[in-house]
Amino acid sequence: MCHPKQCTPQIVYIVSIVYIYVRDNNNNNNNNNNNNNNNRCRYRMSSEETSPAAVPEPVEDVQGDGRWMSQVVVLWVGTNNHQHTAEQVAEGILATAQLLTSRLPRVKVIILGLLPRGERPNPLREKNAAVNGLLRSRLPRPGQVMLLDVGAGFLQPNGSLSQRDMFDFLHLTAAGYAAIAKPLSELLLQILEETPEERRALLV
Repeated sequence: MCHPKQCTPQIVYIVSIVYIYVRDNNNNNNNNNNNNNNNRCRYRMSSEETSPAAVPEPVEDVQGDGRWMSQVVVLWVGTNNHQHTAEQVAEGILATAQLLTSRLPRVKVIILGLLPRGERPNPLREKNAAVNGLLRSRLPRPGQVMLLDVGAGFLQPNGSLSQRDMFDFLHLTAAGYAAIAKPLSELLLQILEETPEERRALLV
């Protein structure tokens, strides 16, 4: 296992750790239903096999310093809620973040802002921008939940999107994911390198 400064797959690893931790905690809180919960969490690869990655297991602090213990959740939802208003989408995202912090009171939650969509300016793009604005205005700074909005970096000078970043002006290409990964990884490293005192001060 590598130190955050030395490995690129840090983002994926942190998110997967948090996911396993949440499922394991839920099982521990329902001791009478452990077997049923575990069965529900097993997603079969075929009629005979069960994916070992789908079986929830306790997370161990193998480094002994809490480095890998559920410190960050990255939340990225909302762009497909076409039927809801910007206000409703923002409220839904904030409710999800609140649920995460209530279940995992020591973690930081990074909400990724909704990206612009469509080759040219359009109502859905305007709604996504409004959602980001609502999130920005409602999240205290600094705080346990924070917004990372990188959407402006995808816009060309004329307001269009490039197929280099979104091949269909919605779904990201490798270059598009890389554009998000850089600021996200920088923020993750900043959070992971906080001292215990700094972390406690922000969670108060």
